[in-house]
Amino acid sequence: MKNLYYPDDNWQKISPPELGINPQFEEDLNTEIQKNYYSLNGIIILKNGYTLLENYYNNKNKTDRFNVASVTKSVLSALIGIAIDKGYINSLEDKVVDYFPQYKLSKNRIRNEVAIHQLLSMTAPYAHKNSKQNLGKLIHSENWIEYCLEALGLGGNNSEFNYSDASAHLLSGILTEVSGLTAREFANKYLCSPIGMNEIPDVEIASFELKDMLYTELKGWLKDKQGLTIGGWGLTMTLQDMARFGLLYLDNGFWNGNSIISTSWVNKSIQNYSSNYGDFWWLKNIKGVSIYYAMGTGGNMIVCIPDLNLNICIASNVIRTPISDRWKLIENYILPYFI
Repeated sequence: MKNLYYPDDNWQKISPPELGINPQFEEDLNTEIQKNYYSLNGIIILKNGYTLLENYYNNKNKTDRFNVASVTKSVLSALIGIAIDKGYINSLEDKVVDYFPQYKLSKNRIRNEVAIHQLLSMTAPYAHKNSKQNLGKLIHSENWIEYCLEALGLGGNNSEFNYSDASAHLLSGILTEVSGLTAREFANKYLCSPIGMNEIPDVEIASFELKDMLYTELKGWLKDKQGLTIGGWGLTMTLQDMARFGLLYLDNGFWNGNSIISTSWVNKSIQNYSSNYGDFWWLKNIKGVSIYYAMGTGGNMIVCIPDLNLNICIASNVIRTPISDRWKLIENYILPYFI
């Protein structure tokens, strides 16, 4: 375990001068955000667990829940790790179809061999290429799990990286099959409560149109037509909840001395299996410093930099193309003060 501060309700702060950082740091960063990043709603930076900076924009504040898009997948990865730790899931080598015997699927030998770990590392054999999945077909299908299972294996024997929300949704389905809880309920019990994150509310789904699903304003975690929590997106979090989750990973799955996720799972999650991707976590290296991060459409991010005890979280509007590149902001206006 690292010597980190764990935020309480007061979120104890640390000033740039206490870290030997130029006090101009916050003003320069804030000016750049207001000038070039007007879709950005909030940013928080934790150093050693202390709040170095927490700013909100566009009339947002710390009580707002933000649609974090595919950051959802990294939270789901944590839930799968907890499920394995608690014995709900026996092995990542288990075959996916074995968890869904109730479905009568078309014959596909390759589908029958796909293991859980392939879902997590985005190497399950789907037919689409280069992340060009058809989310409309998934969303408009009557049974999302059945649709995802039927599509599984259609990519042949190919086990290369192929980003797929279907993989994430199947993992959410597996979690419910083994625990009797939806992923939202499982998260509230085993993740949110132990580390002080806000409880994730249930939501009533009025529309399954693509725009309402992906760009939702509902403040909970979306679910499919059978009531299963959506695995790949649809989660809303406060900025401070994002920071708590990042800090949990920064401390190898511990929170204030208590193991919430096994360290072995955290370490496994951030191995580079393919295309700078772990188990629903992206990987990056800047100037020799290893970084892993959760990323969602529009520039939503939870960035963990263990060598620096640094955690950067950004909440943004969910738009197809983010206003300005978040990595330019991080590389030019944050990391130079620490590297």
